[in-house]
Order: sequence, then structure tokens, then C-alpha cells
Amino acid sequence: MKIAQILFPVILIFVIIIVRNYNKFISKILSRFFFAVFLITFIIFCADPNITVGIAHFIGIGRGADLVFYMTSLALVALSGIVFLKDQKQDQKFASVIRAIAINEFRERNSESQ
Repeated sequence: MKIAQILFPVILIFVIIIVRNYNKFISKILSRFFFAVFLITFIIFCADPNITVGIAHFIGIGRGADLVFYMTSLALVALSGIVFLKDQKQDQKFASVIRAIAINEFRERNSESQ
């Protein structure tokens, strides 16, 4: 069994846990740590592309470019999940504010008519 067959599902599970529990404080810290690790890794890979080949062969991936593609794909999935959850939370806030305004206006109209 190659390391990649173990490593990628573990990373994917880690990303899913971060995305599902994003509103919790520890998850926010983990997601920022995850992002920082990815950023530092990509900076190192840009500085010396030969490192990707060595790491890719160690993990069991054929080329270094494939490793960068897989890492980018995982980061994109995590980012889109986090953005989706933030957008959903923002929609809930807007809905509660609009609901409160509508209730207040309804009460004002009913109190004026009486």
C-alpha cells in the first residue's frame, strides 16, 4: 500500500472536519494553521521545484506536478467549503434582521390603526 493511499484520505477527512465545524474556535485555528502550512509549502515548492519530485516519489505519486495539483485541489475544496459556510451564515443573519424589521413594522401599523 502506498503512502498516498493513506495520506490523501486522512487530509480529506481533516478538511471535511474543518469545513463542517468552521464556526468553532478550535476549527478556525486549525483552518488557519492548515492554510499557513499550504502557503509555506507552495513557497518552498516555487523556490526549489525539485523538492516536489522527491516528495512525490516518497508518497507514491509519479510526478511533482501531480503532487502540486492534488494539494491545490484539496486547498480549493477546503476554501470553497469555508466560503459556502460563511455565505450561509451571512444569509441567516440577514434573514433574522429582515424578520425583526418586518415584525416591528407590523406592530407599528397595528398600534397606529387602533
